Amino acid sequence: MDTSPAALTELSLSAAPRTAWIFGAGASRCAPYNVPTQFSLMARFSTQPVAGATPALRQHFRDVRGRLPGWIAQVQPGRVWTDWQVSLEEVFSHYELVATQPRLHTPTQVAEARQALDDLTFALRAATAVFGGNNALKFRPFERPAGTAAPYAELVEHLLTDAGAHPPRNYAAGRHTFVTMNYDILLDRCLLHLDSRGLGVGLDYGFPLDNGRARRGADMAADGDAHFTLLRVHGSLNWARCLNCGAVFSTWAKHAQTGPGEVCAVCEAESLASIMVHPSYTRVYDDPVIARVWAGTRRALAGADRWVIIGYSLPAADVHFRALLREARARRRAQGLATEVVLVGRRPAPEENQAAPDEFERAVSEYRALFADDLRVWDATPRGFGDFVRALRP
Repeated sequence: MDTSPAALTELSLSAAPRTAWIFGAGASRCAPYNVPTQFSLMARFSTQPVAGATPALRQHFRDVRGRLPGWIAQVQPGRVWTDWQVSLEEVFSHYELVATQPRLHTPTQVAEARQALDDLTFALRAATAVFGGNNALKFRPFERPAGTAAPYAELVEHLLTDAGAHPPRNYAAGRHTFVTMNYDILLDRCLLHLDSRGLGVGLDYGFPLDNGRARRGADMAADGDAHFTLLRVHGSLNWARCLNCGAVFSTWAKHAQTGPGEVCAVCEAESLASIMVHPSYTRVYDDPVIARVWAGTRRALAGADRWVIIGYSLPAADVHFRALLREARARRRAQGLATEVVLVGRRPAPEENQAAPDEFERAVSEYRALFADDLRVWDATPRGFGDFVRALRP
């Protein structure tokens, strides 16, 4: 824990003309969202209820759960597949290498690697999904009873209040930009709920959607003249591409699930594919949508005076994003611009029994190595993001 006098206990929103908010898994882990971090994704999937699903989907869950222990044991035979110590980056990377090097492996090995990747991706999507009606209080800025914890919704409230107007026309100029490493659509739901209230605040993902061409418009995200920009560098649960007509659209009315039998909202072909970059040491960011998001992220960071990084431990596997941070900071320095980097994390309570070690100290060390004197560390608490958002000031 940073106990120096420079440790932050509150943050003034108006002190920075432009801010980039960067979210990692720790931000979505907090209550009431409770999305598991990578340490507990497989454990979550192993016991995840499948209530209300079709018989075919329930059987698919059983089949995948039956195969995953074997897939993970081939890569890390000394681990139980639900252990927090299992490295999903290594497991995904192993099967990617086998699947993409058919000359070095037998047809059976290649087919098994592709099945393993399908199963791992399905488990990742299922364990990351957040269930609950789109009208749940945790997704409703300005509509929750006093004291109801919902950090993403509370953050939106702070930013809108700071803007001083409804709708916040100045957001179109990029005063506040969101960047997330996560697949979940928690923040999306909060922002989309604003539009449903008639505030005229839209959601811009940094690339054009084909939602306007969709046959099922009620399931689609709406755009507005004023908007927040949300840049998802690893893709999203609610992005889908039709392999038949090429349409790219977002959904949010069905818990962001796009599974077997789902049809394209534009041409109605059964050929949907998700747009996600899964954990791996061999990540590739050449998808046109992902490439456009990264270009937007580079511009947003280079144009922001303050970067607030919440629940993101800067893992070594994220070499591409680390390089992006260095590049954006160097660009700002070359222009004579200072960058304030604020790290927001979570510190476990002393009595908390954790399976995984405390990552906060390691994260502080990593950030200091990368940003040196530009770094400021919020005085982390056991409730992390939930307490930090209450420390925001106009």
